Amino acid sequence: MPIMGGQEAFAQMQSIDDTVPIIICTGYGENEEVQTLLSQGAAGLLSKPYRILELSEAISRLKTAR
Repeated sequence: MPIMGGQEAFAQMQSIDDTVPIIICTGYGENEEVQTLLSQGAAGLLSKPYRILELSEAISRLKTAR
């Protein structure tokens, strides 16, 4: 991302509202940074490139899990 990295963006979003689920979208696979974010409460992971159907399904899973 041009202004901040994934970990910083995640921290900023959590500081605004830590109850909102965050889905990580990455083209780098399940690396150490992704594992850290998942352990810190990220709600899921989508690997890029992903289809809109995959995003829709991930959001639906979040809705039913709440």
